[in-house]
Amino acid sequence: MISNKQAILILLSLPVLASANPGDVLESGRNSNNIVQFDGTTGAFVRTLAIGGALNNPVGMAIDPSGTSVYVANRASNNILQFNLTSGALMNTLSGGGLITPMDLTFGADGNLYSTSGTGAQVYRFNGTTGAPMGAFLSGSTLPNGPVGLCFGPGGSLLVSSALTNQVLRYDGSSGVFQSVFASGNGLSNPTDVVYRPDGKVYVLSAVSNQVMRWDSSGNFVDVFAQGGGLNVGIGLAFRFNGDLVVGSNQTNQVLGYSGVNGSSTGVFASGGGISGTNGVAVISVPEPVSLLAVSLGAIGIAARRRKKQRDSR
Repeated sequence: MISNKQAILILLSLPVLASANPGDVLESGRNSNNIVQFDGTTGAFVRTLAIGGALNNPVGMAIDPSGTSVYVANRASNNILQFNLTSGALMNTLSGGGLITPMDLTFGADGNLYSTSGTGAQVYRFNGTTGAPMGAFLSGSTLPNGPVGLCFGPGGSLLVSSALTNQVLRYDGSSGVFQSVFASGNGLSNPTDVVYRPDGKVYVLSAVSNQVMRWDSSGNFVDVFAQGGGLNVGIGLAFRFNGDLVVGSNQTNQVLGYSGVNGSSTGVFASGGGISGTNGVAVISVPEPVSLLAVSLGAIGIAARRRKKQRDSR
């Protein structure tokens, strides 16, 4: 049996999934059928994570809670692809349950994956562990055709952007019951991505007006937080580890940067990598402690078995 001191030394010596590069930025190319990775600090090209193969109009993305894989809405094939963030290997294909033209993805507090349907009035749910379809979570007259972005927001509610009605709608995050029109007006036009931040603000990307707009947790309009900087049809919104925004510019095939403090443009954050038709942006998250613990315990177990073997062979 190894000592506590040895266990701690093993834990400290383990890599923290460095090959997945937490903090790096992923960009999807809808026309180029690829997913490209950029350095989360400098914006420099790192690698093409995935290209061609099963990819067919990739759009929105979501990093799984463990921080080890990325799920990609594969619009033209009516499915969702899961790629390993270390190797880039295709791990799973999620489909069925009625899913048509998936647009954006997010994980819920229940650990399951939620997807909007671009050509239907539905939000679908998939088991976050097995990928098995769980059917439509939202469907009906309160959800207009063509929902695009979604996120879980204030009080665990589910926020869904409706590009056709220029609104963000709010639903109970557990039951799916419609609650209210959360955001509308103030120039909001063709909202795509919706992101809820720890500061209590909801950030909405308005694709036609090329603006990032903010509402408070009660649905009161706050301001136009970011605009300009060359943004042309904004699709894809995420926050870097330093708190700054990165926004996908569909028509210029770039990821643009904006200050997380005042929204001022910081220029082109990332470009190149063969991207055409930017349609999604995601930031690789830090693996959850439970994932690191599993890896660590596995390493400790291996070390213990090796030591026992050495003793037995003496």
